[in-house]
Amino acid sequence: MPGDVPLSVEALDTCLGITICYDMRFPELYPDLASRGAEVFTVPSAFTVATGEAHWEVC
Repeated sequence: MPGDVPLSVEALDTCLGITICYDMRFPELYPDLASRGAEVFTVPSAFTVATGEAHWEVC
């Protein structure tokens, strides 16, 4: 079920910003997550070396 706000969760005394693969195409998500307290971003994805290298660095 899609959400209407970016997801951040507390885990092990750290606030995680949770996104998935295609979300990387929307860079405005990451400052929004940071403003919600996210200190670490998770971006699970399934890129190959050939297609993924351009996407490995988010910020």
